[in-house]
Amino acid sequence: MKRFEIKRYKNLTFDKKMKWFISIAIVAAALIITSISTVSALLSIEKKSKVIMQQQVDTLADTVTIHLENYKESIIALNMDSSVQAYLKSDTPDSETLISINKVLYNLLNMQANSRFVVLLPANGLEHFLYRGDFLYRGDFLYRGDFLYRGKGSITRTNFTDAFGKDYLDSFSTGKGTMKINFSNAYFDKEVYSLNIYQPIYDTNKIGQQIGLLCINVNADIIEKLFTSKNETSYVESYFIHKSGKIIFYKDMEKIGTEFTRNAQLIGERGSFITDHKLYIYKKIENWDFYIVEYIPIRMLYEEGIGTMVLLIASIAVLIIVSLILSSRIVSKNYEPLDKIINRMGKVSNGMLDVRIREEQMGDDFKKIARGFNSMMDKIEDLMDQVKREQQQAAQIRFNALQSQIQPHFLYNTLEGIHWKAVANKDKELSTFVLALANYYRICLSKGRDIIPLYQEIAHVKNYLIIQNIRYGDIIQASYKIPESLREIQIPKMTLQPLVENAIYHGIKVKNGKTGTIHIHTYKNKTDIYILVKDNGCGMTEKEIEDLNNSLLSYDESFGYGIQNVNKRIALIFGQQYGLRYFINREHGITVQIKLPEKESQI
Repeated sequence: MKRFEIKRYKNLTFDKKMKWFISIAIVAAALIITSISTVSALLSIEKKSKVIMQQQVDTLADTVTIHLENYKESIIALNMDSSVQAYLKSDTPDSETLISINKVLYNLLNMQANSRFVVLLPANGLEHFLYRGDFLYRGDFLYRGDFLYRGKGSITRTNFTDAFGKDYLDSFSTGKGTMKINFSNAYFDKEVYSLNIYQPIYDTNKIGQQIGLLCINVNADIIEKLFTSKNETSYVESYFIHKSGKIIFYKDMEKIGTEFTRNAQLIGERGSFITDHKLYIYKKIENWDFYIVEYIPIRMLYEEGIGTMVLLIASIAVLIIVSLILSSRIVSKNYEPLDKIINRMGKVSNGMLDVRIREEQMGDDFKKIARGFNSMMDKIEDLMDQVKREQQQAAQIRFNALQSQIQPHFLYNTLEGIHWKAVANKDKELSTFVLALANYYRICLSKGRDIIPLYQEIAHVKNYLIIQNIRYGDIIQASYKIPESLREIQIPKMTLQPLVENAIYHGIKVKNGKTGTIHIHTYKNKTDIYILVKDNGCGMTEKEIEDLNNSLLSYDESFGYGIQNVNKRIALIFGQQYGLRYFINREHGITVQIKLPEKESQI
């Protein structure tokens, strides 16, 4: 279906293609503008919402801090009270102490208007308060004896004696000394929720010695008003969370004490994040182990901008329709001169070479095209003659190439005849010499191929070394380390022989009667194949090696197989990152590295 649509588009006339192109451009531009405007508006709304919500969270956090600090100061003052210290230190407090401590607790209830009851427990009594199921919690000290209770309701109504132990153990550290708090419905027979504050009381004369525990029960209204003070149409909801991830307060009471699923994203003192299509804003209460978290569904942020978006899209749609109508008419009007040119060219394609365009009928901007068309037709005959001549030249070139291939065939066939003649005459050295030379030229020809397997190139080198050793008396030794898996890799013909020849005449200097060894080693890594040609010749200096590697970048346009041309052929076939590189051997001589691509070399 897609191929059919492409073919159909290609068969359209130029004016229709222009109409399609302009239409697509107009629609695309409109969509881009609409998208950019929409995204910009949404980002602006999101940014403003973040600022507003962050301000709300900051304000709420400051308010909560004030209340917590207020209770903290009251507790500190109570801790320092002499009657409190006397009561908690005495096993049998006198009546004057009890009257005084009762007055202190009464004043605390009056100062903290939201408090429902306050309990002072000495460290030497009431171990049964800390039962938790079948487990008796003792902690750092045992509770024994009685306690003082002062409240706005009876102790029976609060259910304090039964609920205290579990609620205390479930409470959360505040990060502000040893104070702990919990928001629960443990008291009042689970009918209402309340904020419970627990603060150990310490001996003012002995650092770190706990002598009692203070419990303050606060009306839940103080928390509920802070976190649910928004109007009924607001979609913003708030959490009061301990740093451990436990929810201390949320409007859905069933979630209190459960894990806040996004606790891992509360990083730093304040911030925001978006997840599950909701925008979360949070702030840590300074010096306390609590977070205030508010969230709002993302879709609610953008409700106000929907009307503006709809109006913008409708306006752009009208502009698109008007633009398409106008552009269609403009293209049709301006295409008329070009249509005439196309009509004439159609006649030319049918063989009517005498067709010409009347320039006076064309507009000023199309006169040059008409003039060029007429001039082109006038020169066609000359061009056709030129093409015929070039075709004749190409045929001659192909004939010459064929003739150049016939000559090597004749040469190595003749050498084969000499070889068998030498065998018949039992001239083994001549037979070996001629056979090596014949094989040498056979591989040179390689049936016209420029790329041959590595094992053929190695055979070519071996034939070359046979010839050289016969000429100079077996003074060149060679070794080959070619893994079986790399024998079939493809390599440009006449790559190794020029390198071996260069090593013999310039490194080993065989003409001076010296002997030498050449090692050819092949290996590969993950993506490339390396062939190393190593000799033990006289070597080169660092400067000479550098100059030699730089000279590999040059290229001799004349036919030949020098190292520059070897490097250039590899680069032309496989890419500029492949080719030759020379190195100095540690022991003696030099090594030339041939780098080939592993994938292409397997073809």
